[in-house]
Amino acid sequence: MIPVIICFVSILQFLFVMLNLFGLPGNILTLVLPVILYFTDMITGGELIGITAVVLAGEIIEWVSGFFGSKKTGVTNKSVFASILGAIILGVLMAPILFGVGALLGSVIGAFAGTFVYEKMASADNSTALLRSASVMKNRIFAIIIKFALGIAVTIMTGLYIYN
Repeated sequence: MIPVIICFVSILQFLFVMLNLFGLPGNILTLVLPVILYFTDMITGGELIGITAVVLAGEIIEWVSGFFGSKKTGVTNKSVFASILGAIILGVLMAPILFGVGALLGSVIGAFAGTFVYEKMASADNSTALLRSASVMKNRIFAIIIKFALGIAVTIMTGLYIYN
């Protein structure tokens, strides 16, 4: 029975982690199953705290890299909102391309496009809009890589905790 539970939990958590590619909070959703497993006494409180710490670390790293990395080039909060909106829209629209790889490309291109469109509307300067858009795009790529890696780590940790 335990291998079946581990398989089910791992597959579901991996699907949650894949939501990061769309710009959605997939790692937060990976906490749902460990909380349920905690209340069914399949994992301990310390293990749940460890999993939660990894998820929170990913969210903090994403916020810090996005906030401070973008602020160095003068990106405004409205630009960041436009980048998030662009990442989600293009991530969802491009998801069917290349068996889901399009979601990753769409998320990155959408972050760039959303920022560029807003910056271009806010100021007519192309070089500033390109600089700020590139900054947001680099931060988005960094955040996706870190959150995806930490999401996989959470999936592995949960499986190992159930097994033990």
